[in-house]
Amino acid sequence: MNKYLLFLAMMVLAGCTDHQIVEEVAKEELPTSESHEIDALMEQARRGDGDAYLKLADRYRRGAGVKQDFMGMITMLGMAMNYGGIEEFEDYVNILPADDPYRIAYETMNRYDTRERHKTDSLIRILIDRDCPNGYTVQSVMDAIEGDTIKARSLLNLATEQGSSFAELLQCIRDLQKPEEFDTSKLAALSDRIPLTNHILGSIYAGLEGPMYERNDSLAVLYFLKADEKACLGVKGARWLLGYHQNGGKIPLSEAELQRIRILAKEGVDDSVTKGQEEIEDTDEVDEVIEIIDED
Repeated sequence: MNKYLLFLAMMVLAGCTDHQIVEEVAKEELPTSESHEIDALMEQARRGDGDAYLKLADRYRRGAGVKQDFMGMITMLGMAMNYGGIEEFEDYVNILPADDPYRIAYETMNRYDTRERHKTDSLIRILIDRDCPNGYTVQSVMDAIEGDTIKARSLLNLATEQGSSFAELLQCIRDLQKPEEFDTSKLAALSDRIPLTNHILGSIYAGLEGPMYERNDSLAVLYFLKADEKACLGVKGARWLLGYHQNGGKIPLSEAELQRIRILAKEGVDDSVTKGQEEIEDTDEVDEVIEIIDED
């Protein structure tokens, strides 16, 4: 998996061993029954239901009740992996029709090889010809990998204008040659519209993404709770919140909500993560999830 999709997937899957860009649901534009179904799936997902995450992923792929969104699909698939809905991304992607644009976008990035750029280009052209803005996003990633960051930025601008939330998230990367370094102010500007940014910001301010960022526990709580509202808190975020709470930090949640967070944290699977905030403070590297994804 190339490093850009790898990194975004890592942000989603960061809870696996201790993304979704879920667009706001415009409830006033949805039939009442459909709106209620989305709400019900979201609540089930917020309680660690892997099947609910998988159903949400399919909703984002089809644009059924929510805005059609590639990273929404990817993020929900990542969460489904966290909570037992699927074992691998490919368990879902491989059953999609061969001409599905989101399958093409995923496979193009996942299997990119500079020695066979012509094959990648032909797949990207299919996406662009079908008016899929992620065609330009994927093209920008390929150009960045090969060192043409100027062209990559130009294509990201075009993809953003055409509605690609994946492109918007990539726009928050300071240097396209170093995809792990985000501009936090740009992420914050997207936090109300692209909830995955809240998961990323929570991880950054919690000190879970390395020493390049300044830690701020209050902001970590704020952003992790915003991520939780849209079912993209994840295992690591839930465990950090519990560790913070157990060490005297104040979190505006009832005991019932804390119990739900414990379910999301998979308490008992790896208690070492929730034993103390001091253990969380010692985290200076990205989780083993990178190794897990790399094995693909």
